[in-house]
Amino acid sequence: MSKTRNLILFVLFIFCSLISNGQNETNSPQFYFGGFNMNNGYVWPHSPRISYIKADAEEFQLKIYQNIRNIPDWINPYKATKFGYSLTYININNPHLGDVTGLSMFIEPMLYSYKKIHLYTHLSAGFSYSSTYYNRFTNDYNLLVSTPVSFFFTGKLNLDFDLTDKLSLGLNFGMSHCSNAALMLPNLGMNVVNYGVNLGYRVFTKNTPLVNIPKIQPFWEKNISIGYATRNCNEKDDKYYHVFTADLELSRHLNTKNALNISLNYLLRQGEINDNYFKPAYNSYYGIAVGHELFIKRLSLISQLGMYMYDTNGDKHFWYARLGVRYYIMHNFYTSILLTNRKQSADILQLSFGYSIK
Repeated sequence: MSKTRNLILFVLFIFCSLISNGQNETNSPQFYFGGFNMNNGYVWPHSPRISYIKADAEEFQLKIYQNIRNIPDWINPYKATKFGYSLTYININNPHLGDVTGLSMFIEPMLYSYKKIHLYTHLSAGFSYSSTYYNRFTNDYNLLVSTPVSFFFTGKLNLDFDLTDKLSLGLNFGMSHCSNAALMLPNLGMNVVNYGVNLGYRVFTKNTPLVNIPKIQPFWEKNISIGYATRNCNEKDDKYYHVFTADLELSRHLNTKNALNISLNYLLRQGEINDNYFKPAYNSYYGIAVGHELFIKRLSLISQLGMYMYDTNGDKHFWYARLGVRYYIMHNFYTSILLTNRKQSADILQLSFGYSIK
């Protein structure tokens, strides 16, 4: 990594540290520095089409947490799902693939906490910039990323040990993924498997007094939405497929911030991920998914895992994952942007409009 990038990361670290230390627990800062990760890894050639790719990588991640409860003190962070923003830089040791810089929102659900040991996940979604990408004349080696700006996702498993009330040291393992949602091909997606150490910092401790957090009686909510998506056919044809969607969702609101849901997903779509030529015919796909919704004022983060139970195309690749955001325009009306990943690649980017029955 260059001296300039080292300097930028160092300045950001000092700046965030000053913000955090300038606030005490009674001030309950809205934002605070949360730590950083330093990882080694490699680019995973997940498709036979890119089996020739060999590349090691180093990944650096800076985390800023946000107090999302709008109350004098946040709930005990040892057991709560935390929310924040991350800046990630991936140095890839292959000149044909270039480096990746990502900016994301993330959640960190706690899986297990006992005394000084904490096991939790890190799930993030955002955007990335790639310094090098596919070009049919100058760089046909890179079938992973074909646009400078892509969607960026990270999933990690973290194990932390408390050094003090505010500092922790731990290990993490996970994967980062870049994709433009098949809006321009080739776009097999860049998967970087990584592992390393993380240093954590927090302004709240286990001794932070809790306040009376507004509670709600758990209730059910029904959502119905329709949407549209598109994807490029392949890198040779300048044609785009049309995809029409309908979702019926049943959500169980557990509190003011979290809901679990199960949804029925219907797709009327043209084409498939690995098509070599344009197919104008439409096929129907019927799926079921379960997931989670985290509320941040009018915005929410959606994560779902599902399976296509039946499709008229006779396809055998059933599993899919959906990640995205939902914005509540009014109390009952919302719009969503969801990225569906299938066959280890981005499938469709879906824009939907929906109505909630609470």
